[in-house]
Amino acid sequence: MSRYDAFLSYSHADDGAFGPQLQTLLEGFARTGPRRAVRVFRDEQNLAADPDLWGAIERALLESEWFVLLASPAAARSPWVDKEVAWWLEHRDAARLLIARTEPAPDTPLPPVLAGDGAPRPVVVDLTGISRTGRIEARDPQVQRAVAELAGHLHGRPAGDLITADAARRRRNRTLTRGALLALSALLVLAIGFAGLTVTQTRRADAQTAVATAHLLAATALADADTDLERAALLAVEGYRLQPDTQTLTALLRSVDGSGPFGARTTVDDEVIAVAPLLRTAQRSVVLATESGQVLHWDLDGAPVPVMSVGARPKALAASADGSVIAVATAAPAAGVWLHAAGRTRKVQDVEVVDVAVDPSGTRFATVRWLTDEHTLRVHAVPDDLAADDPADDPDDDLVAETDLSGTEFDAVRLQDDAAVLHQRASNRGLGLWQRRSLPGLKVLDEGRVLDGDLADDVGTGVATTQATSQDGRFVLTQLDDAVHAVDTTEGTTYSGPVPSALGTYPMTVMAVSPSGLEVLLARRDEVWTVRLDRYGVTRAERLEGVGTPDAAVFLSETLVLLAHGRTLTTLDVDAVDTLARTTADLGGIPPDRALAPDGSTVVSAGRRPVAGSAGESPLLAMTHAFDGSGEVAPPAVATALSHVRGQLADAAGTRLLPVPLADGTLLFVDGGDGAVYAAADAPASGTDGTGDTDGTEGTEGTDSTDSASGTDPPPLVPQFETRPGEVLDAAVDDEGRLVLAGANGAVQVRDARTGELVHQARAPVGSGVKIRAAKISPDGRLVAFHGVRTADETFRTARVEVLDVATGEARGQDLTAGRLTSRANIRFWQWQVAFAFGDDFLAVAHAGGFAVLDRDGGAVRREIAAPTTGRQNAAAPVPGTTLVALAGDADWIRLFDTTTGDEVGYLTAPAGSVDGESPLWLAAGQETLWAVGPRYLTRWDVRPERLLAQACEFAARDLTADEWRQAGAGDPPDDLACDRPVPGAASTQGRP
Repeated sequence: MSRYDAFLSYSHADDGAFGPQLQTLLEGFARTGPRRAVRVFRDEQNLAADPDLWGAIERALLESEWFVLLASPAAARSPWVDKEVAWWLEHRDAARLLIARTEPAPDTPLPPVLAGDGAPRPVVVDLTGISRTGRIEARDPQVQRAVAELAGHLHGRPAGDLITADAARRRRNRTLTRGALLALSALLVLAIGFAGLTVTQTRRADAQTAVATAHLLAATALADADTDLERAALLAVEGYRLQPDTQTLTALLRSVDGSGPFGARTTVDDEVIAVAPLLRTAQRSVVLATESGQVLHWDLDGAPVPVMSVGARPKALAASADGSVIAVATAAPAAGVWLHAAGRTRKVQDVEVVDVAVDPSGTRFATVRWLTDEHTLRVHAVPDDLAADDPADDPDDDLVAETDLSGTEFDAVRLQDDAAVLHQRASNRGLGLWQRRSLPGLKVLDEGRVLDGDLADDVGTGVATTQATSQDGRFVLTQLDDAVHAVDTTEGTTYSGPVPSALGTYPMTVMAVSPSGLEVLLARRDEVWTVRLDRYGVTRAERLEGVGTPDAAVFLSETLVLLAHGRTLTTLDVDAVDTLARTTADLGGIPPDRALAPDGSTVVSAGRRPVAGSAGESPLLAMTHAFDGSGEVAPPAVATALSHVRGQLADAAGTRLLPVPLADGTLLFVDGGDGAVYAAADAPASGTDGTGDTDGTEGTEGTDSTDSASGTDPPPLVPQFETRPGEVLDAAVDDEGRLVLAGANGAVQVRDARTGELVHQARAPVGSGVKIRAAKISPDGRLVAFHGVRTADETFRTARVEVLDVATGEARGQDLTAGRLTSRANIRFWQWQVAFAFGDDFLAVAHAGGFAVLDRDGGAVRREIAAPTTGRQNAAAPVPGTTLVALAGDADWIRLFDTTTGDEVGYLTAPAGSVDGESPLWLAAGQETLWAVGPRYLTRWDVRPERLLAQACEFAARDLTADEWRQAGAGDPPDDLACDRPVPGAASTQGRP
């Protein structure tokens, strides 16, 4: 892992004042949180009084991703600058050397090593628009353009994107500052006017101040959510306490929902440099090394315990499988190798090495030494006795074997009990070379390249990559451009998977791989993703919310990863569902038409469901699905499903059943073809539900509880009455318990749910050439939204939405555009995959390119929002009690948008979809919960504010400090900052803010 993003080389004679200011600009430009955007090495700041000046510079060059030369006449004459450039060209990638012109002269002189005919021609960045004298104004547009051009190479992003990101950061800071000033100004005004204000006016002013402060805390929480989720949760809690509204609830929801994968957390006294898992401790223990040279053991169930101190900055750390032997390599000027065993610690070598390894049994340790005149691999026996007062051994003591690595780029080693695996941490040749050598003789057993064959032909000699290996050395991975490639060194097999586009194509800052070689963590610029590879080409990528780029990362098991951020250590379960979800398995496949029972406890579904062993088309089934009430299962565990078949419709004429659950528990089903209404018979008394499932329970994920001996057919659905309205697109019950049917011809019927008697009917105007494709009845039954496509429009770029008031027969229509749809390949999504969501005061219309927000009665289009997706938008639902809308696509994600602003405020993840991600999800809003259903899972989110507050406090496991409150710009904090203290007015505000 590179310690610095850039090495800044310049002449102090010409740019002694400009260099430090440029470093500050680069480190602060487009940052997303309190951490620096990039880390720049500059000699005056980073070398201090190092007696080994060139050695320190050489180490900094080795640990830097880019070389940035401030070209000037004095720099061209400087022997130090020429030596630094020459070292970079010899040891690193010439393509990662940037020339920054600081003088407007037409031909800026270059150091001799770059001036010859055969010298490389680096990329030149023009900084002449920035004044080299006096103070630089960071907000000057000319300064921003110049810095963005240079920073774009370091970030691996276009300069325009960085300018936009930096502008967003400045707006956020201005918002926070203005909020703080507003709060302070309000307090000042209140203080001046207290004498003449009435009690009512005082209370009103206090309330306004509280609202401003609450929104400031919420905005800060949202800004912190990407990098410091713990503090974000605490700030969101305080914001909601002051003002329980949608803005503060949004911050609370995002911070809590992102905390799901988080596990054990701890903080140590110094910055963590390296971590190593102990493979034989049930994946619950690690050793870690800090900046000051402290080595600690952390059992995840306890606190870190000091093990040893080496008194210098570590550069490599390794341990045996049980942690009985620990090896540490330290950096110059106190370079050496330290061993710890049987409670004793000793410096066993005084040489500098780039990597160290210990075999699982703790009998051997290995070092890779790579200096100008030596590149070797050495394997030593761990001494039987490490007397603490013995002097450092000669490097040849206890030597078992060594081999010359000259001509290779191996700088990393892993030890198995019978072999050593060599690989590259980073490469300028991009191929991912690796070797397996025997122990103890170090004979080459196998070797190869991660990128081989056609892949290797596409890689140039100057392409940089990032590489990693599993802890046991079996799997070696290389990230190149937009893909991760892996090799199993024991079998020689290779496989690969795509890198998420948000990470860019430059080498990763951090890369880690799980024991199986299939789960990979990739991090760069506060984007942290896990990529799940499959040897058969199926992959999945998920972003880890609430964490910035870690300083180090290791997998403790297949799904448990440990991240080090400065002094903080955190474990995350990359396979966990979110905190607010409760999920139940439904292995049989849920029929496609669904409805939520009025009390929000049960999902009713209807449609064809494949039955194992059956021939031909299966009958139309009516089913109910609920959580097993035998016991609560805390997230992220998957609960047992309770699914019953309530009846079937074997008539071949039936094509679709629309479930309509009534408040008294009666289950009605409307035939979508002719409007015939059926009712479910009573559930089977015992033994089977007619599908082979014993006791009506389908079991948990990964199990099969079917009983092949059961052969009882489910009872037939009971006919109730005929309606004959034509094709029915939606059916529901209104607030008065009446059945409402919406037809494909725009007709709406209101009938008595018991007798079928027609009570009222209305019709939406369907324009000429418009075909209605979808309809949605509002929860109260008063409005029906119709979606129509203009069939004469071959491009299908527009669609018509009509909202019918059932009581008055009045309809209001709006034309919508298809947003981001640009190809005819997506036409079918715009035609068919439109979803409606009725909120308290809005109507959301979701489609493949995004969504539109209308007045609830369709009177006006408030906004149309392009929402980037991985597929179609095929489900939508309001988030209860908020102005948020949830949109679901054809992958396992549910995104949340604020309908008042159009901003995306976060997302929910749950295994609600199918294995291949092609089957649609279904969303529904209960009174206090949000539901998602897919063919395999039923998921419910509890979004009640009291639940969110409790979960936030449980996750943070501490209280907000007074300093954190002040840093948010919120003025003086209250005396009591206990996270779990009561919420003022909770009884009246926590239901629906």
